[in-house]
Amino acid sequence: KEQLINAKKAGLSYATYALRSTLQVRNRLKEKGYSHDIIEDVISFLKEFNYLSDEFFTEQFIRAKINRKHYGYQRIRRELGAKGIHSNIIESMLEKLYPDTVAYETARKSAEKKLRSIAFRDAEKKKVQLYNHLRRQGFPTQIIKTIISEYC
Repeated sequence: KEQLINAKKAGLSYATYALRSTLQVRNRLKEKGYSHDIIEDVISFLKEFNYLSDEFFTEQFIRAKINRKHYGYQRIRRELGAKGIHSNIIESMLEKLYPDTVAYETARKSAEKKLRSIAFRDAEKKKVQLYNHLRRQGFPTQIIKTIISEYC
């Protein structure tokens, strides 16, 4: 009983400090040495009182990565998968929040930011660096080719 109370406090503290996925909270509680049954009780408790929602976490994560980091949907998909978000949730949220028009606009912003730092390079090297940058950011080849043709 005492251990369950302490686990709930730890889970609540961790989940409310910043948005977390269920897997992140589960792993944190596991690190602290709580048993599987107690961890599942804490997860249920947090979900019941809306402190933990993979759907809400995914939506906020996608919005932040589009607006602040200018990530492509492939990188977002990969990072959410690493955080333990189910692929159905990822795909439905990406479909809702990341249409092709947003992907092109985000790729443009990312390219413009990168081009400021490589403007002094020769044209061929600039193309290669821009291509590699947009690939790392998670944009598909078709969008990258379109962006490169616009800027280089």
